[in-house]
Amino acid sequence: MLYPRPLAECLRLADQAGVEAVELMPQDPAECDPGLADITAAHRGRARITSIHFPLILEPFLGNPYPGARRFARTLLDGLLALADRLECRFIVVHPARPGDPPIFTEPFEENLAYLGERARVRDVKVGLENTVSSPTSSPQGHAEMLAAHAHLGVVPVVDTTHARLCGYDPLDFLRLIPAPHLHLSDHLNGERHLPLGSGDIDWPKVLAAARPDATLVIEVGYKHCWEDPAAALAANVGYLRRALEGAA
Repeated sequence: MLYPRPLAECLRLADQAGVEAVELMPQDPAECDPGLADITAAHRGRARITSIHFPLILEPFLGNPYPGARRFARTLLDGLLALADRLECRFIVVHPARPGDPPIFTEPFEENLAYLGERARVRDVKVGLENTVSSPTSSPQGHAEMLAAHAHLGVVPVVDTTHARLCGYDPLDFLRLIPAPHLHLSDHLNGERHLPLGSGDIDWPKVLAAARPDATLVIEVGYKHCWEDPAAALAANVGYLRRALEGAA
């Protein structure tokens, strides 16, 4: 949401807006390291970092069969796991491989997902598998099936409201089938994704009423809506979410 501002500034802004839970997405391979916890400790204020999203810019390494890329993927995962330890995170979020990819790409992804899941489980960290466009999780049933196939790894659902709408579903369709402990919240309208809360076609009181009471709610509005005045954008979205939660109660 606050990309590409430096992490320290993002954490200060989140604290000023009264944000309680933060999802961290490193943007630099060097940040996939437990040392990043020192920066967060110095600047996060009252907010707790409850989740880490595997960096989208580095996501291709999870499915890259080249030997050096496979080694680098494990280095990234080891670093993120160690960082999750330091931060006492509850979730590490990943996107699934695309179904159209040939086996030489899907096999490394499955190997890396197993590697992550096995090591996260002993740390009491959940691997969150997000619903995404053009993937096995793009429908509620597909999401449920992929979760079932990886249940032995302790994988849990992450529901992204914008992704649900882009795939032609109401977020409620996902939440009713797979009660998710972790949600990514943004609005949607006519194909426009990751809009500010309340500016699209999502019925937020209904969505929030259907969410698990203990679900972590992460506002994931696109950075282009926050760039000019991030403090105001954060305040507006946090305020809207609080009012919607009251309406859902």
